[in-house]
Amino acid sequence: MLIALDPGVTTGIATVDSSMESIHTDQIKVTHRELYGYLSDFRPDEIVYESFLYRRRDKVVLYPVEVIGVINLYAQTYDIPLYVQSPSQAKAFMPKHKLEALGLWVAGQTHAMDALRHLLYHKIITKGETRWLDKLRPV
Repeated sequence: MLIALDPGVTTGIATVDSSMESIHTDQIKVTHRELYGYLSDFRPDEIVYESFLYRRRDKVVLYPVEVIGVINLYAQTYDIPLYVQSPSQAKAFMPKHKLEALGLWVAGQTHAMDALRHLLYHKIITKGETRWLDKLRPV
């Protein structure tokens, strides 16, 4: 099982089973302990998450860094492989129109869709599982 996360105050989550048949997306507001419990309940084999990019602004929200800390703690505790991807990698690879073509776009779920982008990037680019691309090719 793979879980992909878009860490933040609202954390995007995308999960898939090993057959790539059952993809689930969600976005949740959770405490550190609740996120750790969520990961424990899900018991992933791999974790992918979006890296944090610091941008100089008047008000910087660092909560995503704390969420990443929880993810790293969980992965280290259970010796789970971690993959970190930049926001631009996933968004450039899988923009909205491609998610729509795959029938995976859910309106109003910005963070969940970002997590889904990371999941698909990992499966297709990192792992080489290209069967999803067939749905994007013109007939």
